[in-house]
Amino acid sequence: MAGFEDVDGTRINAALIVAVVGLLVPAAIVIVCAVVGWPANDIATIVGLFTSVAGTLVGAILGAQIGAAGKANAEEGKKIAEQGKERAQQLAQRALAALPPDTANAVLHASQV
Repeated sequence: MAGFEDVDGTRINAALIVAVVGLLVPAAIVIVCAVVGWPANDIATIVGLFTSVAGTLVGAILGAQIGAAGKANAEEGKKIAEQGKERAQQLAQRALAALPPDTANAVLHASQV
């Protein structure tokens, strides 16, 4: 499962880049609008627009990435569980094969009841 941490790190880095850019754009807009002389309420309206869009994008990206990572981890867990099941079945078959036939039949009959 070492590959999952690498993928998760890449996903988090992508979301971090979107978040930083999403905060730098409104900051640049504030500076430009303040220098130009716009009223504070107009600047606040524009910044609110950009930060809400940036927050929505970051939330969507992180939500999708976390969901994908959870799915990958669940699939890995399923694979491990299936391997364990196969090993248990093989062990049970070997154990039954080592028993005398009458005892093996009794064990199989008892497990079906």
